[in-house]
Amino acid sequence: MSDAPQRASGASGSGGGGGRGAGRGRRAEGDLSAAERAAAGARGAQLLEGFFARVGLAVRVGVTHSEEELTFALSGQLRPLRRDPEALSALTRLAQMASFNGLSASLPCSIDLGGGAARRALLEVIAADAVDVVKHTGRRAVIEGLSSAERRKIHAAATLDDAVETRSEGEGDFRFLMVSRRS
Repeated sequence: MSDAPQRASGASGSGGGGGRGAGRGRRAEGDLSAAERAAAGARGAQLLEGFFARVGLAVRVGVTHSEEELTFALSGQLRPLRRDPEALSALTRLAQMASFNGLSASLPCSIDLGGGAARRALLEVIAADAVDVVKHTGRRAVIEGLSSAERRKIHAAATLDDAVETRSEGEGDFRFLMVSRRS
């Protein structure tokens, strides 16, 4: 089997697209001003509020931002999201795309459902999916767009399976996690 990388979508959702570390002439993360981060957060919150209104869920969206990450804190009817990590990942990616559309830089985005339990569950799903890809295809799985803490969590979860090994490569925004068959 080929040893070419197989891409798996990251928690922050770059999946090879225009997210963090995509390398399309984007400025470094820290280059966004506080006003740009606040405006980006407002755009993402507007998208999420519109989505939840359309699907009939009473969900409130709060936004916090730092120089490193944009976080959407949700409260209200969250049960459907708690049970569907893939939907949470897709909403995170859509919120990131809406937030940073038209800007020359972006930040990783996360959706907080309270206590970080959903985020941990999502990272575990990503780790399990990457391990499955490696075991079934024999190819490496590359996961991009993760913070260093998220990479550590996926390293820990993926290496519970003795058939695979993990390592991080790259620098700064271009750092990624690779899962491969154990040598």
